[in-house]
Amino acid sequence: MQTVQDTGEDRGGALPAMLRLRRDTREAHDRIEAALHLPRVLESVESYGRLLQRWYGFYAPVEAQLARHQIDGLDLIARKKVPLLCRDLGQLGLEAPAHYITGYDETETPARALGCLYVLEGSTLGGQLISRELHSRLGITADNGGAFYASYGSQIGPMWRQFGQVVESYACAHGGEDDMVDAARTTFERLRVWLGEGKS
Repeated sequence: MQTVQDTGEDRGGALPAMLRLRRDTREAHDRIEAALHLPRVLESVESYGRLLQRWYGFYAPVEAQLARHQIDGLDLIARKKVPLLCRDLGQLGLEAPAHYITGYDETETPARALGCLYVLEGSTLGGQLISRELHSRLGITADNGGAFYASYGSQIGPMWRQFGQVVESYACAHGGEDDMVDAARTTFERLRVWLGEGKS
């Protein structure tokens, strides 16, 4: 789900925020990848559609929480995934689910919001591989049900780098790395459980 280049140490020997996020969430990241069982999910359009509905049930309330914040250099509207999920569900003839994740609020502060976004934005990197698998296995592209995984298209790399720059700028100005890491770990874990509950 995520790829971050090691950048060494900075700021008086402290790890850069993005490197620390990568290091300190690696186990949580690996657990969710193992739990997803994507080969099984991509066996049919039906199972893929159920996964999209589960993603919607997570993203809809979480993006509403994130919208409370204004973080310098970060256009949260341009990074919203709910419109893409709505488009995909419509293309597949599916309804947006009425069941959403509850009890999740890891975005009380800008630092915690950035930790949550580290998980969501990092998933766009892995989405490139999943997009290829969707096309190969199910004939699904960004135009007929795969917009969520295609996300920013050719701009995935630049969008990820810009996000990293925002994280580093925020950390330099305000600190908050501990909160970022804690929120990212919690987001990974809640997402793992939420997606697992949707398996059938």
